Amino acid sequence: MRDKFALKILAILVVVVIITSCIAPCIAVDNHSTNNAVSNRSEEFNATVIPIPSPFYAKQFPPDDAITMHAHLHRHILFNHEMPINEDMFLDPLAMGNPFNYTEDYLGYLPEENVSPSSVSDYPFAPFLDKAFTENALQQTLGKFDQNVSHSNITLSSNTYYVNPGESIQDAVDNASAGDTIIVRDGTYIENINVNKPHLTIQSESGADVTIVQAASSSEHVFEITADFVNITGFTVENATGYGAGIYLNGVDRCNISDNKVSNNYFGILGYDVLHGISDIVINNNRISDNKDWGIQLSYLTNSDIMNNICNNNSGGIVLGYSSNNRIMSNTCENNTYDGIALSESSNTMIINNTCCGNNYDGIRLRYSSNNTISYNKVSANYECGGIRLHDSSNNNTITNNEIYNNTGNGIHLWDSLNNEVTNNTFCGNSHHGIKLRDSSNNEIINNKIFENKNQGIYLWGGFSNTVENNDCENNSHGIFLDSSNQNILTNNTANYNHYKGIYLDSSSSNLLMNNTAISNNDDGIILYRSSINNTITGNSANSNSGSGIHLWSSSNNNTIRDNNVNSNGYSGIELHSSNNNIITGNNASNNSYGICLESANNNMLINNNSSNNDFGIDLYGSSSYNILTNNIANSNFLGIELSGPGNNKLTNNTANSNNYGIYIFSDNNILINNTASNNDWYGIDLEFASNNTLTNNTMSGNDYNFGVYGNSFSHFIHNIDTSNKVDGKTVYYWIGRKDQQIPNDAGFVGIVNSTNITVRDLTLTNNSAGVLLVYSSNSTIENVNASNNEDGIQLIDSGSNSLTNNTVSKNYCGILLGSSSNNSIYHNNLINNTVQAQDNTGTNSWDSGYPSGGNYWSDYNGSDLYHGPNQDIPGSDGIGDTPYN
Repeated sequence: MRDKFALKILAILVVVVIITSCIAPCIAVDNHSTNNAVSNRSEEFNATVIPIPSPFYAKQFPPDDAITMHAHLHRHILFNHEMPINEDMFLDPLAMGNPFNYTEDYLGYLPEENVSPSSVSDYPFAPFLDKAFTENALQQTLGKFDQNVSHSNITLSSNTYYVNPGESIQDAVDNASAGDTIIVRDGTYIENINVNKPHLTIQSESGADVTIVQAASSSEHVFEITADFVNITGFTVENATGYGAGIYLNGVDRCNISDNKVSNNYFGILGYDVLHGISDIVINNNRISDNKDWGIQLSYLTNSDIMNNICNNNSGGIVLGYSSNNRIMSNTCENNTYDGIALSESSNTMIINNTCCGNNYDGIRLRYSSNNTISYNKVSANYECGGIRLHDSSNNNTITNNEIYNNTGNGIHLWDSLNNEVTNNTFCGNSHHGIKLRDSSNNEIINNKIFENKNQGIYLWGGFSNTVENNDCENNSHGIFLDSSNQNILTNNTANYNHYKGIYLDSSSSNLLMNNTAISNNDDGIILYRSSINNTITGNSANSNSGSGIHLWSSSNNNTIRDNNVNSNGYSGIELHSSNNNIITGNNASNNSYGICLESANNNMLINNNSSNNDFGIDLYGSSSYNILTNNIANSNFLGIELSGPGNNKLTNNTANSNNYGIYIFSDNNILINNTASNNDWYGIDLEFASNNTLTNNTMSGNDYNFGVYGNSFSHFIHNIDTSNKVDGKTVYYWIGRKDQQIPNDAGFVGIVNSTNITVRDLTLTNNSAGVLLVYSSNSTIENVNASNNEDGIQLIDSGSNSLTNNTVSKNYCGILLGSSSNNSIYHNNLINNTVQAQDNTGTNSWDSGYPSGGNYWSDYNGSDLYHGPNQDIPGSDGIGDTPYN
């Protein structure tokens, strides 16, 4: 491309010289001649370059940098009636307002010249200009040339040949010299043409629709170009069906193939040179269709431009092999049998602004190809493999700002590829995944919009150390799915409204999930499954999902779940299922069915979480053991904290307030220390059918029932509950195996288990499961006790030979309850306004001390007192009911 800009300037200067008649006579060309020559001329000139805006990119250079100016000769200028035609050119780079000097050798190369500007503005990034744009640019530039022209040793020779129907294009080529132009008039030409002269232009007079070149031998190329600086323009090229190409570039440089229709060949446009390569080729505005193999297939190509072509219904659209530093821009590749655009072992290629649709394999595919850019392409409705695929160590590529939709396979598939950037793309409606990485590492997936793909929005399978950031994944099967992928970073992604999970890790470890949003998915927001270990999930919002906000399942161990918001989910805010040794800390869980739920999960730590306004605040059940709960808040739930299953958990410094149940223990061998359970509608701390729990320094206040112990076997009442526990500021006395002692008068709850000769006297006991609880105890005395507003005022379980006298039992659910207890004496007690005054299922207890001592006072006794006497048959009242209380 070094010579092209120089040639353009030279052509304009020639026009100026001709018009002014200052230096040379006018050039006249006979339109009817088949061999007209342009006079030779030599010129040396100065010029000031006027920048032409780039349609693609601009790059800023630092001030005062030296910029090497190149101008490459791609096409010749034909002077016909003193007017330039074929002005299309490729400019690389132009500097604004900077003068430069050079001497142009028309048949040679332009030496590199350095320009040291005081300031440099926009640097157009390789724009390819169409004819109209170029002519306009020339008009703007014309007045800026220095007209002080002197002769030099440049020789410009231009002969024009016309080929009429019935004549041979090959004959014209054979008769031409370097720098000549061959114009082919309308008609059909049946021949195979070998273009072996450099600097030769072969163009149709009226365009490809009316100028047709067919292969005489179908096994040979229609046009075979073996010389540099050749232009082929404006033909229909067809019928090299054997193993030939429509146009074959055989080890050449600086050729231009434009405005042709190339069809029904084995290859469309083919070019390669294993030893020396081919370079500086322009393939522009061709229509290449219905060829048996690739539409455009070039190997060992460098510094070339493939632009504005249509490649349809070929085996493949455009393929480059073993090539570098090329541009594939603004092409349409549709309905090809294999790929739309493909690179194999190629690098530094720009694939920009192409449309690749309806191809049977990939829209765009890279194999063993690195350091390429794929941007601003539309890739849709491709089959089998999908939109864009990189595989077999295709590394360090940039894929950005593409629209990739409705492909049968994946939107983008990276397989065994490293260090690629996939940014700012849109993926929609692809039948498999939006983005798939298989065994690919150190890639960056950033700022993509991925929605309505049939499977996963982003799917990482194998590989490690990928960054997935700021992506929007909505209405896919799963939003983001990691399968056996480790050490990846997922941050600031949105995974909402997906059909199943928002973010899904399966057998994936040591990943960081940070500041992601997973909202309104039809299953879980974030899930770790099947031995996903050592992951960190922090700062995420997982709300309003149908399942759980964050879910760890099936041996997903040693993970950290920290500082997440998990609200309004259908099941749990955070759920651990068969997952161990995890740290759950600093999370907010509200308005879920379960705030934090552990099922068959062991050795986990729950620290500083706030699990409020759920049905269940923190729930451990189903063989969950050896978990530690510390400094958690579980308020305003139906049940604040529940422990069920085998037990061996430790609760320290937790708060369970304003629930229905504060802390509910349905498991064994747990330790509760320094917990607070206040203002709960039912129980503060409730132990049911549990054994060997240790309670120390727990505070229960303002609950309907501050403390309770229930069971149906002796073991259910064996606990280590010391006097540091308080109910409404009073002491809990829970004695096991005592004898011959009296309960102190500061008691708030009394529980006596497996004891004898215990005295409970002169106490007020309120708002517990039982004011006084005797279990497997005998020969004890309960007297002058005021037991009110408990579930049971006084309760005896498997206890006998005890005395209950002169107690006031009021406003309890059951006043006195005797379960499997016999030979107890219950008399002279006041039973007032209890829902059930008393219950005795044995019939062997004494509820009356004999006449005239009598039995108990019942506030709801509805019998009469008309008689007296031992048999209550003597008229006259005696304060004792005439009939027993039932």
